[in-house]
Amino acid sequence: MEDRNVEVRGTSVCTLRRVFDLLHSPACANRIFTYENLPRIVAVLGLRSKDVPEVSEEACRAIYFLAKGFQHLHLLMKRCVRL
Repeated sequence: MEDRNVEVRGTSVCTLRRVFDLLHSPACANRIFTYENLPRIVAVLGLRSKDVPEVSEEACRAIYFLAKGFQHLHLLMKRCVRL
């Protein structure tokens, strides 16, 4: 993510976005990340959100899908508490 080439940074962030969009769920048996490396992921995405517009847009989308995965977990847990 620290590459000088904007295309490399953009592709890296885009890849994270797609992974979070398609596979991310903290409840999933094959987690993409652990709670130990989550701060690093958020820090990198936050830094890239201040990059050139193309990279920044992808970083913001990655953050969105990352948060959306946690929202699904929250809704599942809320449903379980009611039962």
